[in-house]
Amino acid sequence: MNYLSLVFFLLFTTSAWGDCPQFETALEKAMARVTSREAGKAGLEKAKAVNWAGPEATSYKLKYGQDLITNTNNRSFISMMEADKKLKRKDVLYFDVENAVQKKLNDTLIGDKAMVDSVNNSFLAKFQKNLQEHPEVAAKLEGQYKDYKGMRLRLALGEGEGAAVWEKKLNDIYQKSVDEFATEFEKMGLSKMIAPRTDEVVDVRSWFLSGSGESALEANMAARGARTTAFKDGKSRTVSFKEQLAVMHKDVNSIEGLRKSLAGSSDLMKSGIMIKTASGEVIPSKDMIGVLRKIKPSDCADAAEYAAKIRGKVKTLFNSDISDKHIDDLTEYFKKVDSLSPPLFQRERVSINLGEAKNGIVSVDFTGVGVDNAYEQMRALSAVNYAQKDAKTLVQDAFGKIQTNVDGVTESMNASKRYFTLATKDAKNPSVVPKFSGDDGILMPTGDWSMGQKKDLLKTLSKAEDPSKFRVTYVRTVFDSGAVVPAAERSQRVVRAEGIEKAVREAVTGSGKISSEKAKKMIFAVDSIPSSKGGKFNLLIGGTKPTEDEKKLILQAFQKSLAAGEGEVAGDIIDAFN
Repeated sequence: MNYLSLVFFLLFTTSAWGDCPQFETALEKAMARVTSREAGKAGLEKAKAVNWAGPEATSYKLKYGQDLITNTNNRSFISMMEADKKLKRKDVLYFDVENAVQKKLNDTLIGDKAMVDSVNNSFLAKFQKNLQEHPEVAAKLEGQYKDYKGMRLRLALGEGEGAAVWEKKLNDIYQKSVDEFATEFEKMGLSKMIAPRTDEVVDVRSWFLSGSGESALEANMAARGARTTAFKDGKSRTVSFKEQLAVMHKDVNSIEGLRKSLAGSSDLMKSGIMIKTASGEVIPSKDMIGVLRKIKPSDCADAAEYAAKIRGKVKTLFNSDISDKHIDDLTEYFKKVDSLSPPLFQRERVSINLGEAKNGIVSVDFTGVGVDNAYEQMRALSAVNYAQKDAKTLVQDAFGKIQTNVDGVTESMNASKRYFTLATKDAKNPSVVPKFSGDDGILMPTGDWSMGQKKDLLKTLSKAEDPSKFRVTYVRTVFDSGAVVPAAERSQRVVRAEGIEKAVREAVTGSGKISSEKAKKMIFAVDSIPSSKGGKFNLLIGGTKPTEDEKKLILQAFQKSLAAGEGEVAGDIIDAFN
């Protein structure tokens, strides 16, 4: 019996049940399930229909599209941060504020990186203004760091001076900034564009969260811990590491308990869902982590739909069934590990203005960084000495190991950036190089690239150890009619091309399709020829050659990934093999 049938059954039997409270409870629960499912579906449909290139969003992007803060010195901040850690200084206070829902805004709610950058620029400009209006805080400020989604401060405290008074002042500045940001967002007509959801994204006041601590890492961990507090009551408040310590200690221990339980399952080990790493830890495989990152409970109408999606993907990738208990445990394990993700410190902030591109855009997204980070966090946490009695020592040990492992992922990504830079090097124009922001990169060529140049890039990238790490797109900056693609629209065009590559790769990888091992040796690139509505897309394939059957599978996935009703048309499948 489905939920609607259950509701009708209950409604038509009211005379038999009368005023029975059990009947009222059952009816309320059934109605809640129906409402949740229908609201979820409506939310997903509305999210797809929202035009973040419309007048309200365009106005916002014009106002905040450019970085308004240019006086931070990340290199100096990082040097002081490292020195404080080495000297174990206690006379400093670190403060961290960041966009806690950046990935959701990019992937599911907005899908326009330029708009998300504008959101960040708007909040951070307000925070900076309010900070400058407090000279007593500015006098203590010895270091300031800014990246694409947040800001970090370092305050030098006087001898014997407590941190509490300064934490309160910073919290006041933070809360004022949140209020101003949310009020303006609403006044500019943007709040109404947010589709109904069951998670924190619907409340713009919870987008930016803050924390404080004796180190930059402690402050960031506290800010991440604030996700639970802020998302529960809809209020934003700076959370100190000290007040979160007991919760973090409990969380770290519960993570290990979940891991041990999962590691003890022979079914999970046999299927490859759980694996033993080279150093002996038993943790989820990268493929399983990818599933948990992609399929989120908040994107589903209810728990049953979420479990069905996880089960279906597990069947595709591992050719195995999975129990509800294991789905619940893996979901909880991943959620807890993800909440401990450490910050990525960038020595400089690079601003990328797609409006400057005159001859097309070559975009690269370094894929799998989130999966690799989660994998390394899991490895780190499994190596912690849980016999330690002191809570702070254990938590700091856990965070230290996590940071070390994740730093390794960052260095690997930086190596990929260097590889891509060399692969796109133009001997005639050596000053034209890609610009990188986080795990994204943009190259703006001085002339239109020929198909031969596009193929050559893929041939070079396919020689890398893992070519699938490079998600490449070519987006032309003129419509097929010859008109120039508006600057405010270009980011969405890049995101759409990336979405096609993601959809194709996901559809062709798995049991009975292209194995995960072979797929990692293949590289896809999407060539976008935009029209005023939709456009034509070519798909380039490099790396390991697919079989004829696999190529048919790729063609089917490519055609299916396009929205014919939105004017999207499949072009050619183009070989770019060495």
